[in-house]
Amino acid sequence: QKSAGSALLRKALTAFSSANSKEASCQDDGWSDAEDTEASKSSVKKSSANTTAIRSSNIGVARRRRAEKRRELAKRELTLRKKLVKSRTDRLVESAAAAEANSAEKQSAKLRLKKYRTLLQQATVELERELATYKSAGLIKGGRGNKAIDKQAEASQAKDKRQQKQLALARELDFKRFNQSLREILVSTTGSAK
Repeated sequence: QKSAGSALLRKALTAFSSANSKEASCQDDGWSDAEDTEASKSSVKKSSANTTAIRSSNIGVARRRRAEKRRELAKRELTLRKKLVKSRTDRLVESAAAAEANSAEKQSAKLRLKKYRTLLQQATVELERELATYKSAGLIKGGRGNKAIDKQAEASQAKDKRQQKQLALARELDFKRFNQSLREILVSTTGSAK
């Protein structure tokens, strides 16, 4: 009876111990699953936060790059506009300077022409007066003779008549040369001899 009772007691203890062990195991597993679930949720939240931060950072970097690119393009456009304005301004200045120089040159040519014409008129009047005197004295062809001069004057003039005639001819030649020179000057400055 004692051995049988001992055997039953051992079986009861073993069953109780086994039941306690299973219950404890179940409780431990339950707590472990809850902790794992919480940790998993936390990890997911952290991962999501990290992903959001990375995306935000990438978006910020992209925006900064686009802004820098726009600024660079704006700088280039401004530089090109400045160069274009400078080029146009330089051309206008050169054109204005050329026009001014051309106008000044034309004005100078007009003044020279006016001066030459005045000199020509003065020389023409003077030479024509001298030629008329020589013609009236009969020193060159085309004169009226020496009717207004008395015999004494004719006798005194006869001595140097040849010399005066040569002088008159030289004067006439100088007059022709002077006219030719003035015509050449007029043609070179105005394109016309008038």
